[in-house]
Amino acid sequence: MKPDESSPQWSVPEVLEKLRARTAKGAAVSAQVFLHDDTPAENLQKVAEKIVDAARKKVGKHATAELRKVHQLAKSFSIQADVDTLSAVANTPEVKTILPSEIPDILPKPRNVGPA
Repeated sequence: MKPDESSPQWSVPEVLEKLRARTAKGAAVSAQVFLHDDTPAENLQKVAEKIVDAARKKVGKHATAELRKVHQLAKSFSIQADVDTLSAVANTPEVKTILPSEIPDILPKPRNVGPA
């Protein structure tokens, strides 16, 4: 696997499909949007705003999207949006990948834990 390749389980279409399956139509989901490495950190806020605004316009009047925190070191931003708007965001050329904000069972579970 090349360093820039992600697991098929975390591909953009797979993430969008999982979010769509667990969310009611039109309901908002939270996600982390990662931009390509060559995106200048000092322009991150403006780039994120441009991406979210373009996605809202593309989806139309039913679009709901709220830009949250912008993370300069990770070249990412968090967003709360309906899945259609999130899909429009994810399909923007500046976007490298997306991940859901809530990932169940990401931490290892303790083993051999007995009564204290």
